[in-house]
Amino acid sequence: MAPQSTQEGRLGRLLKEDPPGQAAADKSQSYWWRSYSTVRRRVVTGALFLIPIITTYWFVNWFLGMIKQSVEPAVREHIKRLAMTTRFIDPAAIRPDNTAYRAVETILSVIVVIVFLYVLGMMTQRTALRRLIALGESFVVRIPFVKFFYKTSKQIVDAVALSSSGALKKVVMIEFPHPPFKTIAFATGETLVEGNAEPLVNVFVATTPHLTCGYLLLLPRGKVWETNLTLEEALKFIVSGGIVHPDQLIVGAYQSPPPQTAAALQEQDQ
Repeated sequence: MAPQSTQEGRLGRLLKEDPPGQAAADKSQSYWWRSYSTVRRRVVTGALFLIPIITTYWFVNWFLGMIKQSVEPAVREHIKRLAMTTRFIDPAAIRPDNTAYRAVETILSVIVVIVFLYVLGMMTQRTALRRLIALGESFVVRIPFVKFFYKTSKQIVDAVALSSSGALKKVVMIEFPHPPFKTIAFATGETLVEGNAEPLVNVFVATTPHLTCGYLLLLPRGKVWETNLTLEEALKFIVSGGIVHPDQLIVGAYQSPPPQTAAALQEQDQ
């Protein structure tokens, strides 16, 4: 009986084992899957790198064309009137083939546009106009074809505004909205709250599609972890929805930034 039971045991092990070549096939499939994931991640990274450049190039061409069609004719008429009423400008020099005239016309057009944008930016800070703009955005994002381009350009503009504002001090990781979930956020400073022995960390959690909108949290230092991500890497991580992600996310204890001197604060204000 013992030899028979031994044979049955060997037969059972053989039946349980993977057939010859199965392990090699699984290994090959795993290799190709990792290769596919790497290629896909790098292609998406390259596309995200080119999209802002292409969008900027297209926008600059469109913007300059709009200036040429709308601003330059009005500037040209004012230059002609100025030439007729004063002696500083020779009317014979006002012609399209004159390089100096074209340069002056372009410079004046750019100045007009800058003044217009300045006034527009000043007006958009008004609460009533901001509500009107938000109402217009709510209609734009409902248009299927326009919605994609508007959201994409809005994300790019918000990302540039956030990264260049200087308000984002560090890229951190916190538990949000509650443990054990974690998210990437930005430390913007510290606030001393009455009743606390040490200041709380001001943490901004950005949301998409509007990166400038989000949640402001006041957390103790023990609930905030620093990361090895740069601002650019963190913004790409958030905008892409995790598609463009770091190879390794390293976290550590939060360290308070050194106090700024009066000279540094004055230089930052300037």
